[in-house]
Amino acid sequence: MSMLAGVVLPQSPADLVQIRLGRVRGAEWVWVSRGIHVRREFESDLRSELFGWQEALPEDACFTHLTGALARGWPVPPLPADLPVFAAASGRDVRPRRVGLSVTRHPHPVEFEVLDGLRVARPAEILLSAAHDLGLLDVVVLVDVALHRHDCTLLELWAAANRCRRGAPRLRMALRYADGRAESLWESVLRVLHQACDVPVEPQYVIPDDAGSFRADLRVVGTRRLVEYDGADHRSRERHGKDLTRKRAFHRLGWQRYGYTSPVLLYQGLAVLQDADEALAREHDPARIRAWHQLLAESLFTPAGGARRQERWNAASGGQTRQSTARKRPSTSSGTASLRSISAAISTSVR
Repeated sequence: MSMLAGVVLPQSPADLVQIRLGRVRGAEWVWVSRGIHVRREFESDLRSELFGWQEALPEDACFTHLTGALARGWPVPPLPADLPVFAAASGRDVRPRRVGLSVTRHPHPVEFEVLDGLRVARPAEILLSAAHDLGLLDVVVLVDVALHRHDCTLLELWAAANRCRRGAPRLRMALRYADGRAESLWESVLRVLHQACDVPVEPQYVIPDDAGSFRADLRVVGTRRLVEYDGADHRSRERHGKDLTRKRAFHRLGWQRYGYTSPVLLYQGLAVLQDADEALAREHDPARIRAWHQLLAESLFTPAGGARRQERWNAASGGQTRQSTARKRPSTSSGTASLRSISAAISTSVR
């Protein structure tokens, strides 16, 4: 078994007993889509749900976009409450039309890999598809994840970004910001904040010491300032003790460590910029933060950005969502299996 943001993912193909096709009655089954049900105990199991959706797709279709990222176990930005399932199919197939399913047709079949029985697009295709309608910040953090996990190379991504596809321009822009050295989603966000504000930073900076070496998330180039993301794991007693030891070592070696939490990055970016300006000994110009605020506003990291994406996806499906459709169904199949519970777990985990 493996874990994705607190959601258990089986390592082998889901047993068919978890999925039921056709008309189903009984409280133990939860509706996924027309003619597809999953056992209630697997309602929050990503792979079980995707096995059900795969039954509704043509044989050469595969999961892509954010669904492909989730299937590969990538950390993702906070997701809307009723995220559709994204798939790619060739133009020769009849595009399935189901509530909650977003299928993009391509002139030729999209290359995919079979992962634990699921057909999942290759990483470069996933990122190119996501770049079509996600914000630049969202795409950058996803590219960072793919590069850090060695799921693809920069050469493969540039080849995808130079194709005549709708997401290509944004992917090209994201590649200029991306850096596979980032070890977490929020470390990527921290770096992009500084980049957007014209603050030069070096990721994963190594500081040698007689007793070994220390590594910081970012170093403000040309200064003795180290910048790091402090996540929820830093609140434990054991981790807090290690952090204090590191901080004393940094101080002894003549370095300043500034740590920031996710709320600070999202809502107090100006304070981060002010700290960076101080480190660079340059005049503080609040106008520099505008570029960062623009990136945030267009991303899934803000409620408004997520709501705009949700409206767009809902409009593409005729204004219907799986939640609204499920409310019209008989009580014999109460509840709806969807990515929303998984999305909630992931959104909570990355804060």
